[in-house]
Amino acid sequence: MFFVNAFADLWNRPSLILQDHAPGIRKTSTGNVYSFSGVLGIKRFGTVSVYVQPGYKTDGFVQGETLANGFFLQTGLGVSDL
Repeated sequence: MFFVNAFADLWNRPSLILQDHAPGIRKTSTGNVYSFSGVLGIKRFGTVSVYVQPGYKTDGFVQGETLANGFFLQTGLGVSDL
């Protein structure tokens, strides 16, 4: 069985003050930011699913992602009905 899901997030980003090992402090801009992605997967053997999730996000904080904007690709393995 195949499955498809879509996700979209839109939020107002506050300014972040960042400091790294290089001299100086970087301050991010404020404004509306977004992230969108889709999940394509297949459920096999009754309880096991394999999926791929391509997407894009703008500059800003999303848990588990970098602060920079760009495309991303995640893959995974799921187990259900235990």
